[in-house]
Amino acid sequence: MRDSLRQNGIDAPNSLTSDGVGYEFWQNPDLVLSQTCGYPYRSVLREKVNLVGTPDYGLEGCPAGYYHSVFIVRADSQVKDIRDLAGARMAYNDTHSQSGFHGPRAFAEKQGIELSFDVETGAHRASALAVYEGRAATAALDAVTWRNLVRFEEFASALRVVARTWPVPGLPLICARRFEASIIAEAFEKGFTQLRADFKQYLGIVGFVRMQPEDYSSAAFLR
Repeated sequence: MRDSLRQNGIDAPNSLTSDGVGYEFWQNPDLVLSQTCGYPYRSVLREKVNLVGTPDYGLEGCPAGYYHSVFIVRADSQVKDIRDLAGARMAYNDTHSQSGFHGPRAFAEKQGIELSFDVETGAHRASALAVYEGRAATAALDAVTWRNLVRFEEFASALRVVARTWPVPGLPLICARRFEASIIAEAFEKGFTQLRADFKQYLGIVGFVRMQPEDYSSAAFLR
């Protein structure tokens, strides 16, 4: 990606950085590429950054570039469906998360129940651990994270999915306004095609979709 960007006049850094996160970082005028959550993008960033596109994680039941959240409980829980979670103690990553907070809340409201967001954890994995350890009865995680937990974490075998939300547009890749998003999208696509097949499988990414800003309307998320 770096080489492709430089060939097109964008002074891309030598490597990725992990020294920033959040709204201030995402609005940095030198931001070449970052991934944000759907809620920050549609609520704050849509008019302040350029949308590059969205990775496709090949999730069953979702259109390309879309994902959903899963409600998890302990495998030995008596909970049978979403309605059993009304008033239950729920873990969530943070209030700016589409998959861990806003999406599950909207989905539950459609089912006629109100969730009790009691345990803020800061991360989806931490929310899953809160359920596993009995500090919360349930949590909502994005389906990609859940798939990875099942693949890589032993404790996930003690958890199960009790409900799934409707599919929504996936976590978008963004860049600063001063950069041409189509150039960065092309670089991402070129970089992705050059990855070894086993590394693509490890990442869980099967493709890339050039989503448009209008795809991230509130209606697409709230139903």
